[in-house]
Amino acid sequence: MLSFYSKLTATLGTAAVAIGVTAPIATAAPQDTKPAISWEDCPEQVDVANAECGRIDVPTYYDNPQAGTISVGFVRVPAAKPSARRGALFTNPGGPSGDAYGWAGNSTIPWPQAVRDEWDTIGVQPRGLPGSTPVKCDATATSNPLQGSLQVGKLTRDACEKHTPGYTNSLTTANTLQDWEMVRRALGEEKIDIAGTSYGTYLGSAYATKYPEHTGKVLLDSGMSPKLAWNGIFASQQRGYEKGLHDLFGFIAKNDAKYHLGTTPLQVYEKWSQKVAREAGVRPTVLPPNAKIGDLPPGLEFAGQPGADIMTATGPLRVQAEFL
Repeated sequence: MLSFYSKLTATLGTAAVAIGVTAPIATAAPQDTKPAISWEDCPEQVDVANAECGRIDVPTYYDNPQAGTISVGFVRVPAAKPSARRGALFTNPGGPSGDAYGWAGNSTIPWPQAVRDEWDTIGVQPRGLPGSTPVKCDATATSNPLQGSLQVGKLTRDACEKHTPGYTNSLTTANTLQDWEMVRRALGEEKIDIAGTSYGTYLGSAYATKYPEHTGKVLLDSGMSPKLAWNGIFASQQRGYEKGLHDLFGFIAKNDAKYHLGTTPLQVYEKWSQKVAREAGVRPTVLPPNAKIGDLPPGLEFAGQPGADIMTATGPLRVQAEFL
């Protein structure tokens, strides 16, 4: 994350780059629409002394304004040096579901002082989160483990539709970027600069693609491909997560004199898996580390590394079977 802040200062001092993302489609409100701002006290996660918080009313569906309105909240931290002010920096921390209030308006986030001095830092709370009109969801527990594994999206959607019927369909990037546009108009900014991380790169680039005439400088960090949203994103990250976990198991195995959890990564994995099963009621399905000769069952040591390779090849199937 430190690289994000070092690149941020450099990017804001250079010309904006062109963004080549196909923007999601949502019918925009008329160009002369300027929502009224209701200024209010900031939520507790905002602790920057001069922060200002407000909200505007926007259509629930921009392509169907008659379907009602929702509230979109935002925080603005004015430039610390008004005479040196260079613009408004809209930012999003990712997720989707990252809290924009705490990202833009909390002193623990290490924004470069040069940015705080010369830009208004603005976080628009994504629709569906507390601070904007929230989506209200029941717990999604189910007594059917198979349904819980294969239909988590449906279960979550049903739990949210119960209290906020129809609202979940509006929780899209197309509508969220349009919320940015409405906040821009409400604040009277002709152009905005953008800093986004993770999902914020998708949101920011989609806004810049749809509204290039209102976009200045752009910094996108830890970018995600819109072609992979959403299951594809998680699948593309899985190998990195597994490698990090396997590295940890390897470190613990090398320090068995201290941790006493096994002398090979696979032995440590088994101890970890057993603990997960005791606490969660089911074994994890994460890919086990490659087996070593020391992992062969007693009496099969003669099989050597080829035998360990067979254990490695059958590992994914074994953990899936144990999970079921």
